[in-house]
Amino acid sequence: AAQNRENLRRITDALVMANIKADATTKQLAQTLIRQAGPAMRLFGKDIEEALAMAMTMADQGDKGVTAGTHMSMALRHLSMKAIEKPEGFKAMGIDVFDKNRNLKHMADIADDLYKVLTPYSDEARAKIFKSMGFEAKLQQSLFSLLGKAKQFREFDKILREQAPGSRESVMKKQMEAF
Repeated sequence: AAQNRENLRRITDALVMANIKADATTKQLAQTLIRQAGPAMRLFGKDIEEALAMAMTMADQGDKGVTAGTHMSMALRHLSMKAIEKPEGFKAMGIDVFDKNRNLKHMADIADDLYKVLTPYSDEARAKIFKSMGFEAKLQQSLFSLLGKAKQFREFDKILREQAPGSRESVMKKQMEAF
């Protein structure tokens, strides 16, 4: 019971801070995680801070709520599957989505790697690169709001890890002062 309370406190603190810092409501952020993204993040060993930082980054690009959750889930599932199914395409571009322990890297690192690889190419060449890596249109769509936003993603992640603890209590006290 004590661990459940601590987990709930950590999640609510992170949601409150995410709401303060991102262009999304707490409801939209929760909707992002509740259906598909949360279970996918948990399956791949991603914590609430990385999940919410990803949701915040996507929200600031207009990708919010259930749709963002679907995109997050697709990105996680398909990136890992395509890296296994099409290793030659990933290797040719110098991209490895797995760390040295063969776990999925932080999504900000993956987005940054993809962005750096794709930036110098023409639209046609990018399409060919995506195809060589097995990225169908749906997977591409799930990644678009993250490409070029790795710095912001990492900043959100850092904020959630450093500033979120206690934010629920702080907001609650401020709200109570109005009464």
